[in-house]
Amino acid sequence: MKMDITTGSHCRHSNSPRGERSAKARRSTRAGGLIAAGLLCAALAPGAHAASISYMLNQSNVAGLPDGTDYLKVTVADGAAGAIDFTFEILGSLLALADPVLVPQHKFGIDSVGINLPASGPASAVLPANITSLPANWSVDTSKNQDGFGKFALIPFTNGAADRQSPTLSFSVTGISGDTPTDYLVLSSGTAGEGKQFFAAHVLGFASGSIAGLDSAGLPITSAYFGGSTPVPLPAPFVLLGTALTGVLAAARRRVSNPGV
Repeated sequence: MKMDITTGSHCRHSNSPRGERSAKARRSTRAGGLIAAGLLCAALAPGAHAASISYMLNQSNVAGLPDGTDYLKVTVADGAAGAIDFTFEILGSLLALADPVLVPQHKFGIDSVGINLPASGPASAVLPANITSLPANWSVDTSKNQDGFGKFALIPFTNGAADRQSPTLSFSVTGISGDTPTDYLVLSSGTAGEGKQFFAAHVLGFASGSIAGLDSAGLPITSAYFGGSTPVPLPAPFVLLGTALTGVLAAARRRVSNPGV
């Protein structure tokens, strides 16, 4: 007996309950993939967030400020019109040591920071003129030491005692095509007794006696240099996104393995 190829057993099998379950599993897998893709697209959509990385400065050149404490945070992010934005933020561990008399006079805060440049690529062409949006009375020096943390390629700084920045100092790198935040993750060079780091900062205006010990002149310590290359963990929303994607894909795989579920 000949089999009618339009109604034979192969076609009937696709209409069986098991075949229907397999088809549902495939549809469920596709749906899971679409949901995962949708979540990823939402996270990466223009305006959802800019590329941004943050690092802690948790080393100091002063014995009275022990290493391992988060003293400042540096954030490097994509800015407007191709700029790369830098923000140095003094954290609570240092703000608590500020001289209360100097704070309203703007004499407590950051008076210099150090960043590095790669040996090649777009960011290697950055010059002092490319550093923009600095506060008034700030300039940019090149190839200078940040005491204890080695030599840095570019040093935004101020000599004005009343122009120190607290709690944040912000500026941008502009006029460079194709650079990204990660291009600036370069270790300092030269002699670095406290270790070579990605970033450094000098903070002045601590209250007399707030830091244990004396400086080289036998006076109370009122300033210190800080460096660091410790990445800040991803924000909670990104961790949750990763967990959600993992859950969606895992559920889809289970349905493929157990089409009857």
